[in-house]
Amino acid sequence: MSVILCVAPLDLFTTQWLQLVLPLQARLKERTTRATTLKAICRLVWRYLYRTTETSNVTAKKLDDIIKLVFQPGKRSYLSTDESIAEPLIQLIRIIGYKHQDLCFRTIIFPLMNAESFLSGRELKVDNLEPERMVIGIRAFLAIMADLEKAEPPPFPVTFESDVFNEPSTTTPVPLSPRPLPHNNKSSNREERLSRPVITSGFGDVAKESYVKFCKILGEITIICDNTFGGQAVLDEKFASQTPKTPMADAFSFSRSRDDHTNAIDPRQGFYDLLHVAVRALPRCLSPHIPFNSLVNLLCTGTAHVQSHVATSSAQSLKSIARQSHAQQVTIGFARFIFNFDDRYSTMSDGGMLGPGHIESTLRLYVELLQIWIEDLKQKTKKAAFDLAEDSNSGNRGAQLDLSGVWAHVDEIESHGLFFLCSPSRRVRSFAVTVLRLVTEFDTALGKDSTRIIRILQGSPQRVMDVNDEKLSVAERSRLQRGMRKSNVHSTLVELCSSDVAYDSTLWFKVFPNLIRISSETCPFAVALTRDIVCARLSQMHKAVGALAEGTRSHQYSAFEAAFVPSRTVGRLTTTPPEVVIEQWKLHLIFACTTLTNTRTQHTAAAQDSQHTRKSSKSSQHNGDKIESAGELFSKVMPLLQVTNASIRDAIVVGLGSINRNLYRTLLESMQPSVAICNDEAKMRLGRHQRTASSPRRSHRTDHLRTEVTHIYKLTSHLLHTRETYNDDWILNNLITYTKDLRLFLNDAEVQNEWGFQKLRTHYCGLVETLYEGVKKTKDPLRWMPFQSRKAAFALMEDWCGYSPNQNQIRQREDSMRRSVLDREHDMGNKGIVTASMEIEKRDLRTAALSSMAALCGGPVSITTESKVNLQFDVRRMLSWIDTIFDTVSDKTHAIGRRALKNLITHNREHAYLLGRSIEMCYIAKSPKALASYFEVVTQILTECDDHMPPFWRVLCAGLYTLGNDSSEIRMKSVRLLRVLEERLRKSSKLQDLDISVSDKTTAVYKAAQFEVSLRLTKQHAEMAFHVFSEFSTYFKILQPDHQRNMVAAMLPWIQTIELQLDPNGGPTATSYMLLVNLFEITVRCSTALHNEILALWQALATGPHAGNVQLVLDFIINLCLEKKEQNFVDYAKQIVVFLSGTPAGLKVVDFLLLQINPKAMVVEKRETAPVPQDFVSLPYLADLSQVLPIGSGNKPAGLSLGQLCLILLVDLVVSPNKLPPAKVPLLLQVVLVLWDHYTPLVQDQAREMLVHLIHELVISQIDDRTTDPDKQAIEDLIDSIRRHESKVVWSYDDNNGEADNDNDIRVPQAMSFITEEVVKVFAHIHPSLREDWGKMTLTWATSCAVRHIACRSFQIFRCVLTTLDPQMLADMLARLSNTIADDNNDYLTFSMEILTTIKTIIEALEPVDLIKYPQLFWTTAACLDTIFEREFMESLSMLERLLDKLDLSDPAVIKLLIGSQPPKWEGTFEGLQSPVYKGLRSRVCLDRSVHVLDRLTALPSSELVGNDSRLLFAVLANLPRYLRFFEQGTVDPSCISSAELLAGVAEGQGHDDLARALQGFATTRYRADKEFLSQTVFGLRSAFFPEFEYKCLTFLMGLLTNPLPWFRTKTMQLLCVIAPEIDMRKPEITSHGSDLISPLLRLLQTEYCSQALEVLDNIMTMSGTPMDNKHLRMSMAGAHSNRATRKEYESTKCLYGIPEETGWSIPMPAVYSRMTRSNVHAVFYTCASTEATGVEEAATPEIEFHEEYQYSYFPDRTATMMSDDARGDGNMGELVMKLDSLDDFFEDSVSEETLTRQNSHALAAQAARYANGTGGVREDLYDQQTLPILHKSLQHNTSVTSFQTNFGDLKLPPASRDPEVMTPTAFNLPATTTTLARPGLPPRSLTSPGQRDQYQASQPPDLLSGDEGGDEPLSDDDSSIGRSAPSDKSFSLENIIRPGHGLRSNLRSGMRRLTGGGGGGGGPDVREKEKLRDAVRAQLLQKNPRVPKVPDVYLQNPKSADP
Repeated sequence: MSVILCVAPLDLFTTQWLQLVLPLQARLKERTTRATTLKAICRLVWRYLYRTTETSNVTAKKLDDIIKLVFQPGKRSYLSTDESIAEPLIQLIRIIGYKHQDLCFRTIIFPLMNAESFLSGRELKVDNLEPERMVIGIRAFLAIMADLEKAEPPPFPVTFESDVFNEPSTTTPVPLSPRPLPHNNKSSNREERLSRPVITSGFGDVAKESYVKFCKILGEITIICDNTFGGQAVLDEKFASQTPKTPMADAFSFSRSRDDHTNAIDPRQGFYDLLHVAVRALPRCLSPHIPFNSLVNLLCTGTAHVQSHVATSSAQSLKSIARQSHAQQVTIGFARFIFNFDDRYSTMSDGGMLGPGHIESTLRLYVELLQIWIEDLKQKTKKAAFDLAEDSNSGNRGAQLDLSGVWAHVDEIESHGLFFLCSPSRRVRSFAVTVLRLVTEFDTALGKDSTRIIRILQGSPQRVMDVNDEKLSVAERSRLQRGMRKSNVHSTLVELCSSDVAYDSTLWFKVFPNLIRISSETCPFAVALTRDIVCARLSQMHKAVGALAEGTRSHQYSAFEAAFVPSRTVGRLTTTPPEVVIEQWKLHLIFACTTLTNTRTQHTAAAQDSQHTRKSSKSSQHNGDKIESAGELFSKVMPLLQVTNASIRDAIVVGLGSINRNLYRTLLESMQPSVAICNDEAKMRLGRHQRTASSPRRSHRTDHLRTEVTHIYKLTSHLLHTRETYNDDWILNNLITYTKDLRLFLNDAEVQNEWGFQKLRTHYCGLVETLYEGVKKTKDPLRWMPFQSRKAAFALMEDWCGYSPNQNQIRQREDSMRRSVLDREHDMGNKGIVTASMEIEKRDLRTAALSSMAALCGGPVSITTESKVNLQFDVRRMLSWIDTIFDTVSDKTHAIGRRALKNLITHNREHAYLLGRSIEMCYIAKSPKALASYFEVVTQILTECDDHMPPFWRVLCAGLYTLGNDSSEIRMKSVRLLRVLEERLRKSSKLQDLDISVSDKTTAVYKAAQFEVSLRLTKQHAEMAFHVFSEFSTYFKILQPDHQRNMVAAMLPWIQTIELQLDPNGGPTATSYMLLVNLFEITVRCSTALHNEILALWQALATGPHAGNVQLVLDFIINLCLEKKEQNFVDYAKQIVVFLSGTPAGLKVVDFLLLQINPKAMVVEKRETAPVPQDFVSLPYLADLSQVLPIGSGNKPAGLSLGQLCLILLVDLVVSPNKLPPAKVPLLLQVVLVLWDHYTPLVQDQAREMLVHLIHELVISQIDDRTTDPDKQAIEDLIDSIRRHESKVVWSYDDNNGEADNDNDIRVPQAMSFITEEVVKVFAHIHPSLREDWGKMTLTWATSCAVRHIACRSFQIFRCVLTTLDPQMLADMLARLSNTIADDNNDYLTFSMEILTTIKTIIEALEPVDLIKYPQLFWTTAACLDTIFEREFMESLSMLERLLDKLDLSDPAVIKLLIGSQPPKWEGTFEGLQSPVYKGLRSRVCLDRSVHVLDRLTALPSSELVGNDSRLLFAVLANLPRYLRFFEQGTVDPSCISSAELLAGVAEGQGHDDLARALQGFATTRYRADKEFLSQTVFGLRSAFFPEFEYKCLTFLMGLLTNPLPWFRTKTMQLLCVIAPEIDMRKPEITSHGSDLISPLLRLLQTEYCSQALEVLDNIMTMSGTPMDNKHLRMSMAGAHSNRATRKEYESTKCLYGIPEETGWSIPMPAVYSRMTRSNVHAVFYTCASTEATGVEEAATPEIEFHEEYQYSYFPDRTATMMSDDARGDGNMGELVMKLDSLDDFFEDSVSEETLTRQNSHALAAQAARYANGTGGVREDLYDQQTLPILHKSLQHNTSVTSFQTNFGDLKLPPASRDPEVMTPTAFNLPATTTTLARPGLPPRSLTSPGQRDQYQASQPPDLLSGDEGGDEPLSDDDSSIGRSAPSDKSFSLENIIRPGHGLRSNLRSGMRRLTGGGGGGGGPDVREKEKLRDAVRAQLLQKNPRVPKVPDVYLQNPKSADP
């Protein structure tokens, strides 16, 4: 309705509006409709007053009605501060007041404000105030004043939104930074309007009077409200300990937050709103009745009001008043308020009593006030300048004076900012920076340029942040570095100051002392002012801190104590967190200690001039409360070092540790009481190691005190580095004494086991470090810190540093201490915290100990005292310690290690080892980080010290090596180092040109630069090449591959300049040897991983300017391989040769190796290790080859020959692009095949690989793919077969190695034949004459190579490729054959077999026409038939057979030619071919072939070549055993038949009809029984050939008995039984052979053929003895079982049959026949060439001794896989024993015969011992015990030999227990006689008759021993030796054979004992007694000697040979 009425026509409105309003009283009473009603009244009144025109009276009357309706007097029911009600009321008053001011002021405004009471003059209290009415009145008045100022009526109240005047409860948001909030223009206008007073100049009188009156009332209202509800009153009430003073206190509560003021229940809210509105109105309505300072103080306290809107309005009013030209007074007053409130409530702390919001608002307001002041100054300055320009009169003087008064306040403002900077709150510090920045604006406004603190913060951050890195954590260090790298580095400190990041804040506190120190130097006035404030605060806070020190709080105070404690102190202590209080105290303490200059208390303040004193801030403290000197400060805080509160102790330590140098001595003096306390306690502790129950416990307070005092000592010890300090003896003595006492304390065993002293240890280390650095600056450092003290401190800290050699024990001790600490902590939750704390303490201690030890390294490591006692550090232990440090990854630890190493080297320059080892570690450091540290130290020392230079080449090597490092920093250090050192040598390689390349990050660039630097240095310092290489090779082997590559790049230029040289002895010089050996070591160790690099090294050596290097390298590696005999050396030698072949001299390498491949070079020579040159003193390193490639233990090295080695080295060179000369193909093929089966796998494999390479490079590479000839696929298949080692191309070492008896082929391995033919076929395409060339080559090798296996293989290859034969080739073979045929050396036998086989092959290959051209082949065959070896004989028979096949020996022309070609030097009589064949019949192996050949020869007509007609006799005798066997077989043997027919024809041709008929009858099988055939045949033989050939017939048949074939022996003895009776045994030619004739029969007596042999013996009768019977009988004991020595003994003994072998083969006098055979072959050789050629040949083919191929076999036991050549013969262990026995014989034979006679019994024992292990004794025992009794029994019952039994009467048979079958072979040992044996029919004569005996004695020659016997047999112990007469009977009878003589083992050394006669009745009793005595002594000796074989018991029981 009201709105409608307002727009209604005027008439309607005028009549209706009042009627509408007056009835609204009821609605006004209702709270819900009151606001709406009031708004309607406002609109209607505005329409009435501003749109209608009535008289003033009418208008007044109507308005009075409205006023009475709305503002009922005495009632407040309609009035309220509620926004919906207050807003319409204010608008109503505003509408009325603008038009009717007097009415409004008189009836509305002043009644609302209770003006009458205020104007009455009485004292009003808060009870007289009506806050709601007054709030509305004040706000309405201000609105009216605003309208009047603008002279504009209020607008129509469309809306009732609140403006700035009507916002009593609005709270401005509080920013978190000091920057002002952005605001819009509207708010700016409002601020501007509020900041100036009401301009009343345009008002009327009523308005002016009302304004004055209102200002007075407003002031009084403000004061009354402030006294009761103001900021200070409310805070006092809040923090008071008693009941609040206000009347309404019981209803008040301050526990709510300041945002709870809108709660209508709170009765005080109206007063708060009133205060808010009043304060807000003050700037516009300043009352002259209120003092300005009081007003400012009121507003300042109001800013701290708990009600935010009151605080905001107060702040706003302050700013408004300041803008009214009162900025200086307001700002100074507000600053005073800040410090007063901080005194009371710690407002500048995060934990302040008023909360963090107060800090923000207060400091922001302070900053804004300063800004207002600055703007005010600027305006005044401008105005003053303007006025000065217009008029220079007095008006400006006051302005200037006013401005000059501001200067003194600027330092005070800066001091305030600096004080705020001392706050632990980052908010306060943030505003502090803003304040400090504003100081510069003051300077600008005042036109002054001064050095300010903000310039330090922003302009010199590097100086401020120059703190010890060791005190910073990783995060702090990183933050610091990041800040320093930023482009806006000037803001870094400011960021740290205001940052809320934890490590930023920590870092700020660490740089804070530096900032204060620098500020005190730069801004002394501001710092002095701040110091006064700080010292006052310290004094004020001392009691609070003391209370916190003991852990007490305000609630713990008693009433009495509280009465004496200042209220503000207790309040601060109560509400502020202790840590904040302590932190603030610490910062103040730091400030004071840093800035104080007074050392002792003075009555006048220091460093304050008059203006400072006058203008200083009037804080709540008086001068008497301030601390004015350092001594006073120290005396206050030192007692607190013992408290249990660690934070307080830390604060004191940090503060005192920040003192300036002027306070150092004062501090030390102040600490002396504390030091004395610690020393007294330490003495008690050290004097009482064993704690008793009554002894006092340890004082933890003293421990705290000691730790903190030491910490202060450490923190302040840096002041010792100033000259004034280290020249002060008192200070030095104080520090040294304290440090020494502390070391003794810490060294105590009990203390060492206490974890609680970890911090003390840490501080001690830091103190010692700084102290030692200062002591070193004194004139006499040893006076203050002796060597022993330094060493003791070093040793003590070594246990703490974490890198001690005794770390295991130390770790155990630490663990024990840790467990002890944890056990005392019962709270499991705290154990983790405790553990972490202990780890931090341990880490800090380790770091401190390391750093201190590094400092202690800065001194001599050894000294000699005046008493000549040498004191020293363990240098190796120290270096190991440094190595361990560098093994870590910590940068801090590395820095300490570098400092330690540098100190150690620089202070011990006389010990060059230290720097040398550091250079060494630049190569072998375990990590890149360690290498960088070592190299940095080396470069620093070498560049800083001219007199500390190792050899230049050593540094040069290290520099070149590090030039390849990945680190650019290291490379740059390296090149700078090289440049500096070169400059010292006055040389220049212009290395500076390469700096850019060296520092480049691209690997290719800086690697190339490394090589270029090395190249340039090489040119300048070529003379150092050997030293450089030796130095590099020292470390090369232990580097990683990547680092080795770096070194190779540096080495190459130096190697290229080296020239290898030889010394006079032919070997390399010392330097050359060093290079080769070291380079070989490098190749061995690194050739796999660094193949290309090693290749480059060798090629650099070969391609340099010195061409002779290649030859010297080849000689070196070849000699090395031959000396070491180790396959590994060969493997690396191959690589080296391949490397060399890649150089321009590569072809010469191939030629050189080819020249070394020749037959002579195939012999493995025993090389002595060449002596190593000794001139290595100046060279740093020489490799030890025995360590490079150690030879396997327990294995013999496999030696190589020069030829084998060169072949191996050549294998890898037969590849492209190397070209092999075609002429060398036969040579290589030859050596390949002879080594194809080599027992050394390496040689074998490489030989086969060589063939593959040859085929690939010479054949396959030449084959056109479009051709089919040769077949490429077939060749590749052959290669595959070789590489797969297929059986068709592989043969083993022993395959057909000249030992097979297969006569049907050429006796070569089948694979050899195949591969040879394939090779010839493959190479025929490129080498058509290969077969011929190869044949000559291989024969040359066969006849000239001294290696048997190779020579034999060469003959085999020759047989495979055989094409033609020339005389020279034949001569070569015969020359070698003449040296090897019939030689008992097994090597020679094998070789001669190969020659014979080759000759056989040649004979077989030649056509008869060609064969006849070489008669030497025939005569060679004839000569070889006389060989003594069965195998050679068999091969000779084969040769003979092929000759018989090829030549017609019945042709007279052929016979004549051959006879004419007989060698003139033929030895012996050539009786034809048939005679030598007879010996083959004795062998079971040769029997068949020999019979076959005999048949063929017998068929030929007799001639000089074949033999005479007697050949038929022996051919028949040879065939008869098999003919006789024919009768037993029962089957027809065609060979026997054909043989008999052939012989029958020959017999018939010679006219022997009887023989012919007998043989023909056999051929026609006419005979039914063998006896008939045998009798007829023997009859025919006798009639044809007897008696002429009786002897030959007998010996021939006896010889056949050696053939072991059973049937052959049986039939032969059958034949003998028949033919022997037909032979006259008395012929001298038969009897002269004695026992030798029947020796084959004697051998059979000990076999199963004994009875048949005895039957034959029955037909032989008696025969005479011979001088050779001794040897013959001993020979008869030898046989196949005999060793080589036994055979050797009788090889020249004249006999008929020889000693048979296992096959029956036996040759009499083998030495004679062997010599004759070789002689005859040599005679044939002479006929092969002309005299000139023969002479040359004789000279060219000397006797070649074969060498053992595998004498240096690598394999430990080759017997498992290969039988040695010696082992294939008779050599065995028995032979070795016999050889040793032969040595015994040699020395025993040297004993004189006289000695042997005198010591006969001893000689007997020695002789017996000689055969203790031999087979001879066993053989004799067998013969004695078995054969003799058999023969004896046979003779007893044989009547045909009764003539032999004449002397049997003397024979006493052994007892029954004696072995009956014993025969004494020594019975044949008779004197040499030729007496004919008696025939069976003649009367026997007794050998014991005197006549016979005398005759024997008379005819006995003086020497009973023959020449053959004399040397073999010592004097016999027979009868003649003791004077007995010998028997006179000279006849030889079986009695002598079977007589068991008593001297059966009397001569074991010669094998048998001679029998000298009977022992029957011819001797007297005395002789018998002597014989008994002698035999007993002999038997006793035999029993005692353990080496003598056991004598049969029969001889021990009955030693006599003949008892009666």
